[in-house]
Amino acid sequence: MAEPQRPSPDELTLATRNALVQLLLADLASQDVDGAVRGLLRHPDGDDAAPWARTAVARERLQRYAAALAQAPRGHDLATRLAQARVLFAHALFFEVHEILEPPWRAATGERRRYLQGIIQAAVAWYHGAGGRAGPALRASGAAAAKLSAAPADWGGFPVAQLCTLLGEYRERVARGASPQPPRVRL
Repeated sequence: MAEPQRPSPDELTLATRNALVQLLLADLASQDVDGAVRGLLRHPDGDDAAPWARTAVARERLQRYAAALAQAPRGHDLATRLAQARVLFAHALFFEVHEILEPPWRAATGERRRYLQGIIQAAVAWYHGAGGRAGPALRASGAAAAKLSAAPADWGGFPVAQLCTLLGEYRERVARGASPQPPRVRL
């Protein structure tokens, strides 16, 4: 039996990533601008801090969360979640885009569900690309483009047309053999 792969020092374990995401989600839903993320950054060695919060990779992620939280609106209605997703895309927090949009996607039906899934799949594509996985990145970006092809250019305040343009350029570039690293996303 093969030994399980351990994450490199530059990666987060699944448990750590999930714990960090829960902090971000709680802060995005709260009106408290001085939430858990900033608390951990200020007091990484406090009694409430988990050991993983002291790692360099976790601290870097918390710093990106703090930057995103400084720009993102708070709340959990769909329009707010879409605005939060825009900010998370801009900070290359692609896994987090998936997490913030999954609850409304689960509750949605019809075209709303399809468009949310397309935005999520774009984030998944770039998450895979950031990890150097060209095949999954191409598949997810193609699925995203297909789901978003009939969406209005600006759906629910989210710039779908701009996202589709970025997806198309990304797919062409990666299909030609370029690095699957995601583009700088400013939606």
